[in-house]
Amino acid sequence: MPTKVLRKQVLHHCDILGCSPTQAKYSILGAMGYLGDHLGYFPRGRYLALASKVYNTIVETAEGPQ
Repeated sequence: MPTKVLRKQVLHHCDILGCSPTQAKYSILGAMGYLGDHLGYFPRGRYLALASKVYNTIVETAEGPQ
């Protein structure tokens, strides 16, 4: 999904939830941290790749141009 489209979706969800994109970013990162502590059978290497991709995407989306 293009960053511009994702940002529009994030802003729409933030409006519904009554939070800022920065707050959404912290919530997503918190959820990724929880997942990291509870991997179960999910391979650690795949989790690290996923977490890195999610982090880069959410930072780019939350901190992108207004």
